[in-house]
Amino acid sequence: MEIRTLHTTNGDWDLVADIRAASLSEFDHALRQVRMIEAVLNSETSLLLSTV
Repeated sequence: MEIRTLHTTNGDWDLVADIRAASLSEFDHALRQVRMIEAVLNSETSLLLSTV
């Protein structure tokens, strides 16, 4: 698993992370690690399905 990019944003979210993982299991593990960070109050996941 790796965090490829991390962006600050405006609007509903403070940060957007581009996380790459070899499997859904690895991705799930990464999300659990991020959610355990004390300063993280909420998270939302979007999976990129294709590039157009």
